[in-house]
Amino acid sequence: MPPYAWHYFAIFVGVIVGLIFEPLPGAVIGLTGVVAIALCSQWVLFSPDQLADPKFKLAGASFKWAVSGFGNSTVWLIFGAFMFAAGYDKTRSAAVWR
Repeated sequence: MPPYAWHYFAIFVGVIVGLIFEPLPGAVIGLTGVVAIALCSQWVLFSPDQLADPKFKLAGASFKWAVSGFGNSTVWLIFGAFMFAAGYDKTRSAAVWR
């Protein structure tokens, strides 16, 4: 693997280890991983060939990568399911209408 791929892999492993040991809430760890990769994208996310291309816009490509998952409807479906589960857990009731 090229060096930039190893750097990406190291951040990925760090996020997975953080999710396993939970020193912080999972959302904080995941968001920290995405932000770290987006901020360090010059060394972590893109190949030297991409960076050498004069048409390549680093900031735009980094931002596009960081928010691309939020355009997927499956992500929002899972988010909605977690919100329903949090409501059920808080109210201790599975009844939607009372």
